[in-house]
Amino acid sequence: MKKNVIVGIGEILWDIFPEGKKLGGAPCNFAYHSAAQGAEGITVSAVGEDQDGNEIIAGIKDRKLTTDYISRAPYPTGTVTVKVNDGIPSYIIHQDTAWDNLKWTENLHTLAAQTDAVCFGSLAQRNSVTANTIYKFLDSVRESCVKIFDVNLRQNFYNEKLLRKSLGYANILKISDEELPAFAVALDFGTPSEEDLFKHLFEEFALDMLVYTRGEKGCRCICPKTKTDDLIPANSPGKLADTVGCGDSFTAAFTVGILRGLSPHDAASHAVKVAGFVSTCSGGTPEIPVELILK
Repeated sequence: MKKNVIVGIGEILWDIFPEGKKLGGAPCNFAYHSAAQGAEGITVSAVGEDQDGNEIIAGIKDRKLTTDYISRAPYPTGTVTVKVNDGIPSYIIHQDTAWDNLKWTENLHTLAAQTDAVCFGSLAQRNSVTANTIYKFLDSVRESCVKIFDVNLRQNFYNEKLLRKSLGYANILKISDEELPAFAVALDFGTPSEEDLFKHLFEEFALDMLVYTRGEKGCRCICPKTKTDDLIPANSPGKLADTVGCGDSFTAAFTVGILRGLSPHDAASHAVKVAGFVSTCSGGTPEIPVELILK
């Protein structure tokens, strides 16, 4: 069976924990977990011409992923200082990095034409160079390509214009309960109820699905076309280590499930199990046990 081509486009960086650094960035985590579920997971990003960049390239190769779409830029490789309190991470995201300066190339145009699903977030759009590359990629994919906007509101790196443009490209929106209030305010929706906000999003934007993750409460999956509006309970297989990468692993597992023909409910049910396992591991890219891999 031919593997689905699934792309995470945007930031790639080192998460700097008190105990050391770990490979990170939502698109990188997403690509890793897409590959873990049997797809061809590809990261599109940029690293610096420095030792941190060399080590990221080596780390991607160690995970048996391609580095063909990770370019070099004359800026420092991205880093994020991570603090974890009771398993919950907080981030200081350093600016003027290589992934802020991801340039469009013919190589990316060719990749876009082959892509079955692409995931993009709000953070990587903080700089116009990378933002424009993301938009060109989204403009270049096939009509059948699944486009997931995985909201990641960080610091002050978002605004109404950015969010509305992203929603205009997406057919799947994935957002967490932690992000929802700030998301509504940024869109100038005020403080509506969840029901009113979700209804408004489906009315204003051409979304096929909305996936609302709620941490230890599980997730809600809404798909008007299939008349799906399901609450899926969380799956907690062990002691919480940290939540780094949990959302990315969820999005990847959900996306692969949808491409494999699973219903939104079944895809989300699988995804919460994967995210639950990742929460018991330190860092965002642990090895996934065989029983959590889609057959």
